[in-house]
Amino acid sequence: GEGAININTAGPEVLSALGLSDDAVTKILAWRTGLDDKAGTGDDSFFTSANAVATDLENRAKTPLEAVDTALLDKLTTSPGLGVTSFFFRVQCRAVLEKDSSSLDVEAVIDRLGNTHTFREMGIKL
Repeated sequence: GEGAININTAGPEVLSALGLSDDAVTKILAWRTGLDDKAGTGDDSFFTSANAVATDLENRAKTPLEAVDTALLDKLTTSPGLGVTSFFFRVQCRAVLEKDSSSLDVEAVIDRLGNTHTFREMGIKL
């Protein structure tokens, strides 16, 4: 990957660690989760360009950022610090048997090329 942090998937702790203000983090997360404030629903939004984050928030969401956050975003997008794509993905799965409700949880980290980097069984519940 590029080594960039994906602004579409980064959690609040990561966005804060980049130096963004609490207000900017709140606006970015609100943009991503949409009006219902729930991730993974039909009204979610995503950024298509790291260079357009401040513009999208101002023009489309009507929630402009403070100048200091806009300047920081500009700096992060000129280096490989911020992007809109991911190379690694964490996949979690639970299989449940109808017969006795026993289950198995597994987790894997894979990359965009399909390589598995980690795989672990997280527990069998009988």
